[in-house]
Parts: sequence; C-alpha cells; structure tokens
Amino acid sequence: MTVPRIFIDCELQDAGLLELPREAAHHLSTVLRRKPGDRLTLFNGNGYEYNASIESLEKRHVNVRLDGRANSCHHRESPLHIHVGLALTKGQKMDLAIQKLVELGVNRITPLVGSRSVVKLDQKREASRLAHWHGVIISACEQSGRCIIPEISDVCSIDEWPGLCMEDMRLTLDPRASVSMRELTDFHSVALAVGPEGGFSNDEVMSLVGQGVQSVRLGNRILRAETAPLAAVSVLQTLHGDFC
Repeated sequence: MTVPRIFIDCELQDAGLLELPREAAHHLSTVLRRKPGDRLTLFNGNGYEYNASIESLEKRHVNVRLDGRANSCHHRESPLHIHVGLALTKGQKMDLAIQKLVELGVNRITPLVGSRSVVKLDQKREASRLAHWHGVIISACEQSGRCIIPEISDVCSIDEWPGLCMEDMRLTLDPRASVSMRELTDFHSVALAVGPEGGFSNDEVMSLVGQGVQSVRLGNRILRAETAPLAAVSVLQTLHGDFC
C-alpha cells in the first residue's frame, strides 16, 4: 500500500502525538479510507519529511504518532531556481499548468494579465483564485515528493512583471526570436514569461525586451498556452537543472 504524503501547516516535532487538521483528517479517513496503524508521511514546507502512523481515526478527528524526522528532502529541489510568469488562461488550463510546473521543479509562479488575456479577475475573485492555486501547489507537492512549497505571487500585469524578477536571466518565449534556448549560458536562476492564448502583443514583447527580458525561441512550432511553459521548463531543467 502506498504511503500517503500529507502537508500540514504547523510545526512538526520529531516524535509525539498530533491531531491532524480537519481537511487532512477527512482525506485520510473518508477518501483514502486508512485505518489505525497505517503509515503516512507528513511535511510542512521546511524541507524535511516526518514519518508517522495513525494512532486513532474518526471522520473528523485523526491522531497520528510521529516517530522521528526523515532525511532531508532538499535533494529533490533543482539547483536551477525557476520563476514562471504565467499568463492567465481559461478553465482548467491554469490549474493544469500550475500543477505540472510544480512537478517539474519550479520555485515561483506569478500569474500575469495582459491585453490578450481572456480571463479577468476582480479583487475578490483574485483572492479566491490565489487560494485555490495554492491548494493546487500543495497537492502537486504531496504527489511529487517535494517538501519545499513553491510560491504563488499576486497577479500582476505583464509590464510590471520584470520589475519583480531578481533572477540572473529573464526570458520570454517568442517563436520569432533568433536565439534558441540551447544557446543560453551562465545563469543559476531564471525568470520565464509565457503568454496567454494568442500570445503576447507586439507592444508587450517590446515592453519586456525594453526592460531587459530576452526573447527566446522554443523549437519551430507554435505551442498552446498550456503546453509552452511545461516544454520550456523541461528544456531549462535538462540544460541547466536536474533533468540530466
């Protein structure tokens, strides 16, 4: 039986009893149908996993016994720090992109809104979406074995995004660019802007380039908005990260 990994937003000790938060308790008891004595792994984003077993279990109350801190999970993080500026997309495409970017090792995701963005968020809906995307990130970390939680930043405009990037290299995908991703060298962190359905407008590309963002080409085909960030990050991880 697979040992479930559960994120807990609280301090974790090496040993002792802990009552799980209600959502985690419901997931274990109702969804996974686990029983007392079953093993599980807890993590809280500090880079470590904690082994535990279920001590007692009800629908809304689950007590677990921690039996020591497992090895550090820092080795599962890529040596390449990746920040993706991800243009808002329709429906489940945004969720899918965020989920897969986390699995691929991205450290930070900033949702972007621009002139061709179909999705528009008011302040209330933005807060709701950010909370939802944080949940998507947590689930992806539980599945992929990551113990450090990637950041989801506030939504910002494409023009504002370069000013928020502290990475060594700042890039944007452009099928017309003369430079390919294979030609990039000498960086340990990278920020990558990926456009919405229809791509960035010419003015937006010019604004990015004017702020020091380099346009790069990803192959000879035009990829969909949900495909491009995953392909680009895979290439970056292969050339400069831990996909070697």
